[in-house]
This record gives sequence, structure tokens and C-alpha cells, in this order.
Amino acid sequence: MIGFAGVWLSYYSWQKIGRNFLSPQSQTLSEMNQQRIQYLQAQGLSKNNARLIVAQSLHETGNYTSRLFREQNNAFGMKVPRQRKVKVKLTSNQNTNKEYLHYETVNDSDADFLDYARYNGLIIPLLSADLTPEIYVQFLKQRGYFEDTTDNYLRGVQFYFSKLNV
Repeated sequence: MIGFAGVWLSYYSWQKIGRNFLSPQSQTLSEMNQQRIQYLQAQGLSKNNARLIVAQSLHETGNYTSRLFREQNNAFGMKVPRQRKVKVKLTSNQNTNKEYLHYETVNDSDADFLDYARYNGLIIPLLSADLTPEIYVQFLKQRGYFEDTTDNYLRGVQFYFSKLNV
């Protein structure tokens, strides 16, 4: 049985789900999540905290279905910053929303989120100890990362975090 994830990925070609991120051999959402977790671990995060960031991204993108994710490889809804310099390679596309960053790859979006975390004082907690979803969401809220209620945002992150038992 192929399951929803397989049907979803066959509906949207792997190229549309984060160009240069998925390979034709990596065709499930589970494999995509695993690849992202491994990338974040290679950047110095524990597996637990890498899972938190991927869970946050899944919540932000509606399980990778948002147009911003599919067309701009933007896994966090990152807007063009007013002060912080973007250090990863961006792409330009005439048909995309100019208010939001357009990344060449999803890993570039992950790298930019980590840079955002460094800039906003989130990186030390992410690198120092395994965080719970509750503590992580509180850090994000205190730094003005999201506008939703803490309870709603936390429910979304907890939901996806519980699914990422990789």
C-alpha cells in the first residue's frame, strides 16, 4: 500500500517539493524529514532539537503543502529581513511573493532559520540541551517569531514532533 504520503509525492513531482532537496530515490515525506533532521544534526543540533525544528517547519507549511514551501523552498515562512543579512544563496523568480525569501533549496531555508536563531538569541538553547516543545515554543514566542496564540502554535509543533519518531 502506497499511503497518503506516496500519493501526495506522486501528485507533486519531487522537483516541486523543494528543488534540489529531494532526489528521485527519496520519495516519502518520512525520508524527507529524516534528511532534514540529519542536515540539522550536522549543523550541531541534537537529534531532539533537529526534530523540533522540522516539526515547527511542518506546522508552518501545513505538512509541506503551502505554496510558499512548494514554490520558494521556504520552510518557515521567512520574510525578507529588515536588519539581519541573509547568508545563504537565494534565487529570484518573477512569479513569487517578493515579501518572502525564495531559497534555492530547502536546506538553504534550514540554514537561514539557524542564522535567524543565532541573530535572535535562540541558538544557545538549541545547541546546549534537548528542549521540550513547550520550552521551545516559549522561546519563539518571547522573541516575537509567531503571532498565533501560544497554545495553537504549541499544539501544531507537538503534533508533528510526535510523528517524527525517526
